[in-house]
Amino acid sequence: MKKNVLITGGAGFIGSKLAYLLVEKKYHVRILDNLSPQVHGLNAQAPLRLAEVAEVIVADITDAVAVRRALADIDIVVHMAAETGPAQSLYEIERYTKVNVQGTAVLLQEMLSFRKHIQKLIIASSRAVYGEGKYCCNKCGTIAPEARHKEELLKGEWDHRCPICNCPLVSIPTDEWTLPAPSSIYAVSKLAQEQMGLVFGQAYNIPTIALRYQNVYGAGQSLRNPYIGILAIFCARAISRLPIGVYEDGGMIRDFVHVGDAVQATMLAIENPREINGVYNVGSGKKYTVLEVAQKLVQVIGLDVQIQVTGEYRTGDIRHNYADLGKIKKHLGYEPRIDLDFGLRELFSWASQNPGIVNLLESATNELKQFGLFSKANQ
Repeated sequence: MKKNVLITGGAGFIGSKLAYLLVEKKYHVRILDNLSPQVHGLNAQAPLRLAEVAEVIVADITDAVAVRRALADIDIVVHMAAETGPAQSLYEIERYTKVNVQGTAVLLQEMLSFRKHIQKLIIASSRAVYGEGKYCCNKCGTIAPEARHKEELLKGEWDHRCPICNCPLVSIPTDEWTLPAPSSIYAVSKLAQEQMGLVFGQAYNIPTIALRYQNVYGAGQSLRNPYIGILAIFCARAISRLPIGVYEDGGMIRDFVHVGDAVQATMLAIENPREINGVYNVGSGKKYTVLEVAQKLVQVIGLDVQIQVTGEYRTGDIRHNYADLGKIKKHLGYEPRIDLDFGLRELFSWASQNPGIVNLLESATNELKQFGLFSKANQ
C-alpha cells in the first residue's frame, strides 16, 4: 500500500514537481506552503493546479496548529519549506532564521506526537552549507580556505591561494566529509535544519536524510525571485534582449543540476527500503564556470545577447563548489540524466512563454548596495 507523504514548501520549484511524481506513483500527497509572493507572485496559479491532485494546506511552517494538522496520518515527511537566497539573508536575518530554524523546530516538535507512525524524514539542504568547496594545493595537499576577504575582492583577486605556501589552489569535487563553513545566514540556517533533523531522527529512530542540492534549475523555476536561480535571471534578461551580467571575472565554478535530477534523487531517498541516514550531495557531477554557462545559454537559444563580465561581487558569494557524487551513487543508486544543453533549451522555452516574467535584479542589487553587500573591484 502506498504511503502518505507531507511536503512542506511543496508548492515550490522542487516540491511541486516531486508532488506530481508522487501522485503519479499513487502516493497520497499533502502540501503545506505559505505561497510566499516572493516565490509565487501575487497570483499563485501553480499551487491552485496542485490542489487538483494533492491536498494543499496554505499556512506557514511556523504555525504549530497548521503543522500538527498537516502531520496527521503521514508516513514520510519531506521538509522543503525555507526562505532562500544567500545574499538577501544577510540583511533579512530575523526572517530567514525564523522560517528556516524556528520553522524546522516547530515541525520537529509537532512530529513528536506522530513519531511512532512517521517512517522517514527527508530534509532539503543546500550546497551553501559548505561555503567554499574543496581545494587542493599541489605542494600542501587538501586545503579548506577561509572566506575571501573584502580587501582581496576590491583588488580583483578572485581566486584562493594556499594559506601555507601561497600557491594557487585548484578546485576539486566537494564530498560530504568536507567540513561546512557557511558564508551567509541562509547557509547557517540550512546547516541548522539538517543537523536538527539528523539529531531528531537519531533520537527517535526515524531514518533521516539531508539532501544537499547544488544549483537546481529548470522549467517552473521562480522568475520573480531575483535572489536565487542564476540561470533564470540569465533567461529573463535574454528574453528582454538585455545584456547578461556575469559577476567577478566569470570564473566561478558551479554545479548546475536539472530539477528532474533533483526530484529523482529525492524520490530515491523516499523509496529506498534500507534505513539510511546522513547527508548526500545532489548535483550533476559536472563543473562549469558561470561565464561558460552564460555563453552556452546564448549559443543554445540562438539569440544575439551581449554578455558583460562586470567585475562586481556580492558579499557572501563563494568562488568554487561542485559536487562529488560518489556517496549518493553508492547508497541510493543516483545517476544524473539530464545534460545542461537540453536543460537550458527547456528553461528558455518555458520562460519565453511565461506571462509572469519580471526581472527584479536591479532592485535586488540596489538593496544589496544599500547594506554595503555589493561592490565592484577597483581594477
